[in-house]
Amino acid sequence: MTTNTFHLTAPHIGASVPPAWIENSSSLHELVALALSEQAESIVRREFRRIASTQTGVKGVAHVRCDQGGGWRMESEATGEVEWPAGLDHTRLSKLCETAHGRGVLQVLPGSLIGLNGRAMLTPFRVLGSSPEVMLWWLAEKSQTQSLLFAVEKITTAFRLWLTGEAAKKSDWRMASLAALVELVSKVEGEESLDAAATVAAAELAKYLQAQQVIFGRSLASGVKLIGIGGSSGLDSKSESAKAALETFEESILRDRLAVWPPSAKDNAHQLLAHKQLARLQQASAVVSHPLKLADGTIFGSWLLLGSSIEWAQSERLSRFVAAVSPRISSALDVVARTEPTTFGAAVRKLRKWSSRKRLMFLTTALIGVTVTLYVPVTFRVRCDCELQAAQRRFAVAPYDGLIEKTFVLPGDTVKAGELLGLMDDRQIRWELAGVKAEKEQSQRKREIALAEQQISKALLSELETKRLTTQETLLDDRQQNLEIRSTLDGVVLSGSLERAEAAAVRSGQVLFEIGAMSPMKIEVQIPADELGFVSKGQPVAVRIVGYEQGPLEGTIDRIRPRAEIRNARNVFIADVLVDNSSGQMRPGMTGSVRIDCGKRQLGWVLFHKPWNQIRATFGW
Repeated sequence: MTTNTFHLTAPHIGASVPPAWIENSSSLHELVALALSEQAESIVRREFRRIASTQTGVKGVAHVRCDQGGGWRMESEATGEVEWPAGLDHTRLSKLCETAHGRGVLQVLPGSLIGLNGRAMLTPFRVLGSSPEVMLWWLAEKSQTQSLLFAVEKITTAFRLWLTGEAAKKSDWRMASLAALVELVSKVEGEESLDAAATVAAAELAKYLQAQQVIFGRSLASGVKLIGIGGSSGLDSKSESAKAALETFEESILRDRLAVWPPSAKDNAHQLLAHKQLARLQQASAVVSHPLKLADGTIFGSWLLLGSSIEWAQSERLSRFVAAVSPRISSALDVVARTEPTTFGAAVRKLRKWSSRKRLMFLTTALIGVTVTLYVPVTFRVRCDCELQAAQRRFAVAPYDGLIEKTFVLPGDTVKAGELLGLMDDRQIRWELAGVKAEKEQSQRKREIALAEQQISKALLSELETKRLTTQETLLDDRQQNLEIRSTLDGVVLSGSLERAEAAAVRSGQVLFEIGAMSPMKIEVQIPADELGFVSKGQPVAVRIVGYEQGPLEGTIDRIRPRAEIRNARNVFIADVLVDNSSGQMRPGMTGSVRIDCGKRQLGWVLFHKPWNQIRATFGW
């Protein structure tokens, strides 16, 4: 006899009532109604245990079932008037259940064999299409065997009838599921791209399983990627829900088996945190996941099912279907992924679809239309950046070496012709002038003394010194009369080197202020070097200045400077355009864009002359 592992999975504890040994119509009707019930499997089993406990007067009743691995498991709810002992011998019970099921007959045995006080009874159930099962009865010490067996026969017959009906339903459901799976695989393998195939699979499975949403993910070297979403609600690839779905995929692949949230009592909730987060974000009551494996054991990805019912997620039927369909869906998606065409292949396939006669005629007509359109003459325009500058400039310079006493304007100030800009300091001039006058008077006295003493040579020298000092006095007088520095035209102060300095030393001819006229203004157009050949003097331009709200300005190119300049890290040629600024709204330094009309050219030349010139420059020499 093979030894199987036993796990506690379903006993039930009920109230203690007197044994009902006498058959009555109400209990029989209740059993028949329960055998034909359409309720959930867990509810029906619980009701059978309750009836068995109340109608027989036993201490407790439990179902022990054989799983797919051959291990016998006792259901987690038990029925009876007392609690089942924690020290139940699960291994021995598993062996006894296997023996009883193999013989197919009821067995009464001492409860001490499995850790129970009193006696125990095992009633096996062998129904085609249903997993092996045994009902464990914990008998009372004074149970009447004949009456007990009569009641047990009624209950087991009804339960066997329910098992037969469930097996028939499962058989029908399996056939329907198989047909749906064959149709689904056919649809998936008929798609050209993996994303389309996964989307079809997700939509069909969501509809068939009545899921709120089905999501497929593929495992790549860089992580998991969403490849298909189906159901009543979408999923933004950049949302928090999408991130939670990717984390759930990774959690499912790491677990390497079916996962259900909310988890059962025997599952670890801390291993399903991503499932819990996804359920919260998508407002789903339950999340089911299963990894997608290929025949060789390679992980292809995973898929998720979101539902609005916990019973739906925890049903045995859904678990079996998900486990059965996963490898077949994995293989179908892998076939599509392997045969998915490259970009070139997709283009060829699309071209083949257009190879019919009508489509070819349409394509030819469209090609002729495009070719003719490329020969249509249009106005060729060169677009450039520009900057405003004053057309006329004047410089206010220091009249002589000296000190600036005070300045009256700052850069950006508007000034009129003759307006005072700055004032030279005259203290040094006054000191020098007083010294010159004193020396001049002294020289005149010397001349008079020399003449009185008839020293002609000394008198002549004194006269010459007097003339020199007179000339120096005249120069100092002139400087004293020209201390003010004034503007020579109406305009704006463009720059001033002494705007923050007073009593500063300056040299003769040093530029103190730069004045620019407000009208006309000069627009410096920055023509790219590769477009210079299409621009010439006199061509019309339209200028749009940033901050100038009266619409585009119009003008003509007045002059193109012969030498290239570097502006904004670009090699450009500067063209000058004069515009009127009598309103004074434009100021030097403003920027904008310029459109130069360069005559008529064919549309094809306008669109492709730049790349053509680039190709010629690269490969033409």
